[in-house]
Amino acid sequence: MLKRLTIMIVPLLLCACTQGASTPSVKSSGVLPTAATPSSAKPETTTAQPGTSASVEKQTYQMGPFDLPAGMTTEGMREKPAKMTFKVDEPMWITAFEPKLEDANGEAVPGELLHFAFLGNRNEENPLCQKKETANPFVAATSALKKIVFPTGYGYAVLPSDTLEASVVLHNPTMDAYHDVYFTFKIVGVPMEKGGEIKDLQPLLLDADPCQHLPLAVEPGGYLKRSERFGVPSDGSLIAAYGLLQDYGIEITLAKETEAAPFWKAAASINAEHQVVSLPTFEDLEGIPFQAGDGVVLTVAYQNFSEDWFHDATTAAMVYLDREQQTTATSATAKPYANTKASATSVDVQTTLLGTL
Repeated sequence: MLKRLTIMIVPLLLCACTQGASTPSVKSSGVLPTAATPSSAKPETTTAQPGTSASVEKQTYQMGPFDLPAGMTTEGMREKPAKMTFKVDEPMWITAFEPKLEDANGEAVPGELLHFAFLGNRNEENPLCQKKETANPFVAATSALKKIVFPTGYGYAVLPSDTLEASVVLHNPTMDAYHDVYFTFKIVGVPMEKGGEIKDLQPLLLDADPCQHLPLAVEPGGYLKRSERFGVPSDGSLIAAYGLLQDYGIEITLAKETEAAPFWKAAASINAEHQVVSLPTFEDLEGIPFQAGDGVVLTVAYQNFSEDWFHDATTAAMVYLDREQQTTATSATAKPYANTKASATSVDVQTTLLGTL
């Protein structure tokens, strides 16, 4: 986990070069949220990479405003999430991701208004989605809005030619309407030419629906336990993971297909409203070894304590494989990966872990 960072003044190199947004077609309560209008990236101070002289650069992006009427469900936005695309100015190692929800004054609004959000790379193949071409997710968030800080020495590589995409699904399960809501996120990164020895990781979003990321439904008072097997696309050691659970989520596990016992089991801490307050993460820098084609099994459990159907049971986890043994390439132009859709894409890598800066 990263230590507290010291402040330096360094020019920012991440920018919103190409942005666009779709209009969420949410029909709950007969009111549509307003179109997602991405704002320009906001410059921020930069800091020193722990243990190095490399500068860590922050950039803030916003999507919104959204008007969320009381009781609005995820139904419309699940089919057509709000989207924004952006690029970086130079080759970068992304090292952290900080999501939040806020109003027009920059004040925080309840995290429960966020159902699901992820950042993906359109120039990388999503190896788990076989039905269509989709951006390859490299970070994701639910209502907990946890900061994701990658282990020191690891990063997710992006190039100026990569089109990065933010995808967001909102809802409003509360009794109050919220207006002018923004999904705001910070990307923290290190320029490759200044990054030193940063290792290459492959991100995988293990999801029961790996293409559209649609949730499952749990009947009133019902218990749901769902297991999904995913083929690991390349050799590597799984070193980090975090779960993506919604309300009523109680447990998540990861296991090698060939082993009965899971190598990671996390029980959710839940409040009186059955919202997930915290969920332990997985980190093992020695890693769980996998070869291409091996199976990793994700199991998620939900207990619906309400008298209504619960239609938002996300069954997913972000996992990261250390692929350093596959390459010795370290330059900004050498792309140490093979499974991509274009020759001018970024590295298939990244690192993780929930934490705080």
